[in-house]
Amino acid sequence: MRVLAFNCGSSSIKCRVIDDGVTPRFELHVENVAQAVAMFRKNGLTVTDTNVSDTKAILANITDPYMGRIELTELPPESMHYKAIQSWK
Repeated sequence: MRVLAFNCGSSSIKCRVIDDGVTPRFELHVENVAQAVAMFRKNGLTVTDTNVSDTKAILANITDPYMGRIELTELPPESMHYKAIQSWK
């Protein structure tokens, strides 16, 4: 798997490109997935409803016919991802 991480120009959005040999995708870390979904839908993109993963991350996906999938990810304090990140500090 190849992961390229970079800052998308906003302190509230971080993104990375994931190519795991299956489906290349962008992952956008946002502060509020529901607000991001509403914004992207308002601008004409096809976005799934939000759902909570087994790890307690809040997710939604933008379907892009050219890039594949763009995953929106919110990491609330109860998510395993957030707890792991906090343990690094």
